[in-house]
Parts: sequence; C-alpha cells; structure tokens
Amino acid sequence: MSHVGLLFAPALLFSSATATHAQILGPADPAHSTVPAFIRVVGSRQGTPDPSGVFTITVRDFLNNPIAGSLVRLEFQPNCTDTRICAAQANGVSIDCPNGAVEATTSSLPAGQVTLIIQGSADNHGPMPVQGWPGASSGCIRVFAGGIQIATATAVVYDVNGTSNLPGNPGVNGADYSFVWASIGAVGGGGPYRGRVDYSTDGFVNGADLSFFNIFFLNNASGENCLAHCP
Repeated sequence: MSHVGLLFAPALLFSSATATHAQILGPADPAHSTVPAFIRVVGSRQGTPDPSGVFTITVRDFLNNPIAGSLVRLEFQPNCTDTRICAAQANGVSIDCPNGAVEATTSSLPAGQVTLIIQGSADNHGPMPVQGWPGASSGCIRVFAGGIQIATATAVVYDVNGTSNLPGNPGVNGADYSFVWASIGAVGGGGPYRGRVDYSTDGFVNGADLSFFNIFFLNNASGENCLAHCP
C-alpha cells in the first residue's frame, strides 16, 4: 500500500464507523421510547404557561439509544373530539392548526428528549346531556417520532368550557368546577368514561378526580386561555 493510501485509511475507517453509527440510531422504536399515558392540556397566567402541564417524551431506537433531532408530533385530531389546542403555543412548539397537531424536535442534551406544555381547552358548553357532554375516551392523542407512531396518550383538560368565547378570555374558573362536577356525576350515573376529566390519571372517573381538580383550581396557574383555538 502506498503512503497516500495509509494516510487516507484512518479517514475511511472513521467515515465507515460514523455511517454505521448513523444506521444504528433509528428509526424510533415504540417499545423503547417513553411517552406519558396522560397529557394535561392547560392554560396560562399572565402569559406564562401553567407548569403543571409539563411532560417529557424520550425517543429511542430498538437498541435503546436516544435519538436526537427526531421530530415528535402529537395529533389531537381527529380522535380528541372534545379538545381544542391553542393556535399559539410556547416557544419551541410548532403548530399544525388545520390538523390539530403540535410538533417539536428532540434535543441532543439530554439526548432524545423533548419537554412540552400544551395549551388548550375542551369545547363543552350548553345544557349537558344525560350521559354527559360527548368526547374522547382514553388514548385519543396519537404520538409520532420521525413519522412512526410510538404511543397514544389520554388528553386531560382543565378548562372544560374554554371554547365558549366568553368575554375576557377566561381560563379555569368557577364555571369549570360546575362543569367538572356535572361530568363526573354523569359518569357515576352510568355514562361513558371521558378522559378529559380523569384528573387523578388512574383510568377511572369518580369523586377523587374532583379533589384533584380542586387542587389544580386553587393553584390558579391556568386562569387565562388562548384568544384563538385550532379547529
């Protein structure tokens, strides 16, 4: 081998190793990625998103390697029929409003993670039907990473009448407490499970959820909601 060949050999080996490493990192693997089973959809206070809505998604490949730079997409529509995300979200979150979805990219440090707060509300208003206002059950949010669905999650919503366009753009207030109380009562009376009021995130709707909502209400960190919602 010539001296020129010897000089280039390490570079070729490095290039080959880099290519192999790139092939290992991906695609996203649902079995090794982590997504919370429940995602809290919250409001804000004085323009600051409610921190109780923070959650983290970690994207990993089939060898459990975290994947940085993966585009994570959360689709609320068409399955979360009672949830409307805000048309404006916090920094770092892109919005696909016509399709009711948000997107963000996983970081390199911590590797493969993206931390989000989703702002929005439910569209329950008017007289409540006997079995409660219609809406989604569990797992209505579809979560994708790099175009691959890695999980579903249940949307828990605190501003349950937030799309009623009331003056002053109110968020969570006493009216929501009444709506939540009525919704929980409807489920207890034989109505179907509604994920939006499962505030205890245990897969059941009962009196415990009213207690959890009351704690959230007293924190007063979601007293405002957005001026515009996605369809």
